[in-house]
Amino acid sequence: SVDGEVFEVADAGAHALRVGAAGGRQHEVTLAGEPRPSEAWIAGARVSVEVQTEQEARLAAALGKTAGGSGSGELKAPMPGRVVEILVSVGETIAQGAPTIIVEAMKMENELHAPTAGVVREIAVAKGDTVDAGQVLLVIEPTPD
Repeated sequence: SVDGEVFEVADAGAHALRVGAAGGRQHEVTLAGEPRPSEAWIAGARVSVEVQTEQEARLAAALGKTAGGSGSGELKAPMPGRVVEILVSVGETIAQGAPTIIVEAMKMENELHAPTAGVVREIAVAKGDTVDAGQVLLVIEPTPD
């Protein structure tokens, strides 16, 4: 998605994608850059891009690398893994982006950050627990703006 608009993407050959918007518009996108594309040409205009797998996008979101954060009070596991450490406690007031839980996934330790500022109301996992992708790890009661 771009600015909230959802696009369908289909393979159009080597380093090319066919991108269609919900309104029926279609564009062929040519990608360049190694080892991952870092530039794209869309309708003759060059733009910078970041290409991620769905799993990488979920992990980036959980690590707080998305602009503005989700604002949701639930922190969910971005992928299956094992809880290595819990860095917060119930009742603690935390800032958006604060480190909360470390999950080991794919032989890497991933520090997950608070999706919103608020008070930790529930920790749904314990150190050593195995978690599934999308499983709620903790709940934060957001503070009013």
